[in-house]
Amino acid sequence: MTTPFNKGIPSDSSLPVPQELIDYILDFLHDNVTTLWVCSLVTRAFLPCGHHLVYSNIFIAHTAELSTFQKYAGQLHRCQNLTALLEYSPHVASLVTLLGIHANSWFIANEVFEDASLSHIIQSLHNLFRMEVITGKYLGSWVKFPVHTTLFLAALRSLPLKMLILKGIDFQKDARFEDAFTAAAVNPALRICCLRGLHQGGSLRHITKEQRCPNLICQFALQ
Repeated sequence: MTTPFNKGIPSDSSLPVPQELIDYILDFLHDNVTTLWVCSLVTRAFLPCGHHLVYSNIFIAHTAELSTFQKYAGQLHRCQNLTALLEYSPHVASLVTLLGIHANSWFIANEVFEDASLSHIIQSLHNLFRMEVITGKYLGSWVKFPVHTTLFLAALRSLPLKMLILKGIDFQKDARFEDAFTAAAVNPALRICCLRGLHQGGSLRHITKEQRCPNLICQFALQ
């Protein structure tokens, strides 16, 4: 009588692995989130030990563009999925230190901003120190800004951010962008604010009010 291959192998993915080996693997693969997820399927011991590596950086993208940002595999979420994760595992929120909202165009970015769950996500990340909003290939204006981003601005004021990166703004058309800058400026923890966008004339005086935040290092760049 032959013995089944899987006899004696736990069905709950709890194969015993020496802690020294886990520590070595985590140290070696600290920036390879996808592989860390695979390791957690082999033994659950990996996930508790690697939680801070898996969840320290979180990126949000629209469903239509998930395949575009595969370089963030293992860290990429839709708003609804991330909301569900934070509700099911609330301890994850304290592990997130970087939140990125990425889109390839302003109209996709607007759809993400209009998601009702986004403000809840932002406000739950109490240890967030870096936030970046980047619309990559097609720079343009955040239309209806800040009408549909009131909750985003409120959340921005409540975060202990040290760095804010906003890329893909048409500064000429979006004079109301000052609302976002003002929200960032009143944050005493913020030290670096990087703004990059499209501009075809005029000036940036409406956002370069550094006297409001003397400790803030502002970096501006135009396409």
